[in-house]
Order: sequence, then C-alpha cells, then structure tokens
Amino acid sequence: MKNKSFTQVMGLLLLLIIFSPLGFDIYIPSFTAIIKYYNTTPDQVQYTLSFFLLSMGGCQLIAGPMVDKYGRRNVALWGIGLYGVTAALGAFAQTIHQLILARVLQGGSACCTATVAFAVVRDLLDAKESAKAYSYLNGALNIVPAIAPLLGSALAARFSWQASLWFMAIFSLAVFILVLFKLPETHPDITKTSTTLPLSNYKALLTNNIFVFNSLCCMGAMAVIVSYGSFAPQILIGELGISQYFFSLLFGLNALAMMFSSIVAGYCMNILGEKNCMVVGAIMMTIGSVIMGGAYYLIGASVWGFIIPMLITSSGFAWLLGAATGKALANFAHIAGTASALLLCIQMLGAALISMIAQASPLPLLINLTLLIGLMGGIPLCTLFLVKQEDVSIQR
Repeated sequence: MKNKSFTQVMGLLLLLIIFSPLGFDIYIPSFTAIIKYYNTTPDQVQYTLSFFLLSMGGCQLIAGPMVDKYGRRNVALWGIGLYGVTAALGAFAQTIHQLILARVLQGGSACCTATVAFAVVRDLLDAKESAKAYSYLNGALNIVPAIAPLLGSALAARFSWQASLWFMAIFSLAVFILVLFKLPETHPDITKTSTTLPLSNYKALLTNNIFVFNSLCCMGAMAVIVSYGSFAPQILIGELGISQYFFSLLFGLNALAMMFSSIVAGYCMNILGEKNCMVVGAIMMTIGSVIMGGAYYLIGASVWGFIIPMLITSSGFAWLLGAATGKALANFAHIAGTASALLLCIQMLGAALISMIAQASPLPLLINLTLLIGLMGGIPLCTLFLVKQEDVSIQR
C-alpha cells in the first residue's frame, strides 16, 4: 500500500520540492540587472540569495514539529500560499532592502514544502527505499536549475527581472490548487499520537552520530552548490564577460549533469550501498577541486577551466547528497517531519553561512570555490575511510 501511495503522489512531491530551487535559480541570470536596477552592490544582491537560504534553514525548526502535529497537507498549503504572496511582494519592492525582506519571508515559506516532501517519502517507504527515492527526487529536482535560468533570462528579456517573481506567484497558485484537491494526508498515526516535546526530539537527533555526520555531509555538499550558484554569474558574466544566454546554457548543462548522476546513484544504491555511494561522491568532488585549481594555476580564469571541473563536482554532489540524506533519516520514521526539518535546517543554514563567508573572503572567487570544494569533498572522504560507519538498521 505504501509503494502504491508513493507512486500516486510522486508528481505532487516533485512540485513541492522544487519551490526551493525555483526561488533560487530563476533570477540568477538577472543578478547584474538587479544590481543596476537598485544601483547597489553585488554583496547586497547576494543577500537576496543567502538570506533566502538562511530563512529556509532556520524556519525548518518551526516547520518540522508543525508537519508532525498538524499534518503534511495542511502545512504544505500554508507554505505554498505564503510563497506566492511573498513573491508578489518582492516584485513590488522599491528598494533592495524591501526585496531582501520579501526573500527572507519567501525562504521561510519554502521550508514548509521541502519538509513536507521529505516527510511524505519517509511516510510511504522504508529506510532503504527512501534513500533511493531521495536520489530520484534530487535528480528530478535538478531539472529546475537546468530550465529556470533559461526561463528567467527569457522572462527578463521580454519583460523585466521582476517577471521571474511573478512567475513564482502564478506557479504557487497552480500548485496550491493541485495540492488542495489531490494530495492525500500521509501523516502516520505514530506521530499524531506522539506526546514527545519537539525539544526532546531535536536532542535525540543531535545526539545521534549517524544523523549528525550525514547531515553535515549534506550541508557541505549543499554549500558547494550554493556557492557555485552565487559565484557563477559573477565569474562567468562579470569577470569573463559571457552573455546571459550562454551562461544559462552552461548553468543548465551543469544541472543536467546533476540530474543524470542522481538517477545513476539511485540505481546503484542497492548494488554499492549508501556508504560507498557517498565515497564515490566525495572522490568526484575532490577531483573536481584539483582540476579547477590546476586549471587556474596553469591558464588562469577561463570558462571551460571553470565549467568542466564543476560538472565533475556537481556529479559528485548528486552521489553524496542522496545517500547521506537516506542514512540521516533512516531511523526516524516516528518523527519524520522533525527529522527532515532539522536535516534541512543544518543543510540550508550551514550552506548559506559558508557561502556568505566564502563571498566575503579577499581571495578571488574562483580560488574560494576551489578551496571550498576540496574541503567539502575531502573531509567526508577521509572520515568515511577512517571511521567505520555501519549501515543503519531499517525502520518503518
């Protein structure tokens, strides 16, 4: 019954989980246009991305217990509605600070849809199947970075950069209607009747070594992708002078690499196991860092010296993220919403903070990204080899 229910709601889960990357990727090509529109600095526009993720990460701590207490469907509807309203507010923003505020509120709403999507997967599938499902969701999720920049460029060229925000508002309305009529409540009885306080649940999660380690792996991998999304327009458009359209094509190519790798990783999960899939991902990220640093040392900053190692890195990200997510959540079916929320909080909040620190570094952006990739691939790789992390037990 669980597998059948999961198949029926998969399409809605994909719609729910793409709210976050849509809010991040669709106006990245308009980064320089926003700077000119508000006559502001790149750092200020960077905050519209970083604070979106900070808000999304921090609000997970509220959304998780709400998802467990009030149900998946109800929280999803509230999140979708707020997402659409804040997108419209952002389109009307008269100053960069008003836009940043709207983005903070939008990030808080996006956390609801992401938490619900992760919790529903854990409701409907056991731990091993959930790990595969997270890889497949990540693969489908990467369709958004492939399409959204092209869509954002087209909307900005035809109308203005605000058109991407109006698109998000319209998209929210359409998904709201679908969820209202089509998404069943998958909230299990075990969480409905739970009397455990949220703080006790968070304590149990944060004292579980497997949850913490895999959550930090997710955070490091996401920090690389967030920094890439923030740095790429500055490096490729601002420094190397490529067009917004060519940038969108390259950005989409990278997203397709992540999507393909996520699907392959999902197929390989049963063959290699989650830990070995994480090792493969960490190795690929480390190789990407070495190639990027070597290219910069030999020929300086160049388009393909940046993109080719990022393709390898992003593929490694896909292998690492799905397996680490599955291992982190495997033993917490009884508090799936809270566990999903804390995982996403660590992942998004940490990624945003690391990206902001990297942005503020006096070193060239490409060097900062190279070092970040090396650290976030190398540290998990060494840990996985040095520490024997047993396969988690399967709970439903």
